[in-house]
Amino acid sequence: MGRPEGPVDRTVPELGRLADHLRDMRRRAGWTYEQLAERAGYSASHLKRAADGRRLPDRFVVQAYARACLVDDRVYRDWFRARDLHTEATEAIARAQRAGRLPTVTPKPQFVRDCADLSGALRDAWTRAARPTARAMEAASNGLLPRSTANVIANGHSVPRALRQYLAFLEVCGISGRARVPWLRAWVKVRGTPTQKELDGTLAWMDHGLAAAFLDVVAERLRETRDGSVPPGPGNVAAVVTRRFTELQDVLAERARKLREAERRVLMLEVVVGLRAPGTTQRPSRPKPTRALRRRPESSSTCRP
Repeated sequence: MGRPEGPVDRTVPELGRLADHLRDMRRRAGWTYEQLAERAGYSASHLKRAADGRRLPDRFVVQAYARACLVDDRVYRDWFRARDLHTEATEAIARAQRAGRLPTVTPKPQFVRDCADLSGALRDAWTRAARPTARAMEAASNGLLPRSTANVIANGHSVPRALRQYLAFLEVCGISGRARVPWLRAWVKVRGTPTQKELDGTLAWMDHGLAAAFLDVVAERLRETRDGSVPPGPGNVAAVVTRRFTELQDVLAERARKLREAERRVLMLEVVVGLRAPGTTQRPSRPKPTRALRRRPESSSTCRP
């Protein structure tokens, strides 16, 4: 008779749940580890280590362990459960490893002065994001960041050539929403105020929120140019920015109007189907059910033939 199993190590909860599930499968199957080893094709000590919760077992070991415990059809659910628990444990350990090597460096795009500073800030953002691989960055950006381009940007050898690629790199590094505004300022500071053609081409693929932020940054740069604090940029950009702002406001106003119209139609529909009383904004409480009145029978003289 072999040595009894020790307690499950629950330092990583996902590993502990996987070990508990494997042990439970073996107990319900009624096998000893020696019998299980004959069916699984692995040694008994190897299978014991897979169910102790101290380390992540190999995926093939877990599959062989669970397959050896299949004594009837209903246990197939347990086999799929073991596979899912192994996947959760793998992801948990990967997260713990990333958190353990997560650096404390903080990128500072607000202090960017030239391309060298911008390249260093991008490298710091990549380091802050736990240094994703070039392959992972290409997949996360849907091809906007080829592996070679992502590699040279992350290593500080170059900066993105286009704004769309620049924003894709920031998105991969976990920088999105309002956090992109200082990075947009740094881009405009280094690349200069865009021309009218560049501005039209850029706003064509931007969503409305990002377009509003970018126009705000360009307008701020134009005000600094008008004050004389920075060198002048290409002409006619101020008029384009003003026109684009007006168009964007018109788009947002049209969307708000359509939203109000849709809400009004929903209210009218609820009134028609009886969910809402006319002229109210709250649904009426459901009336209490009343007993149906029994119809009084007619006189006996009319009921008889």
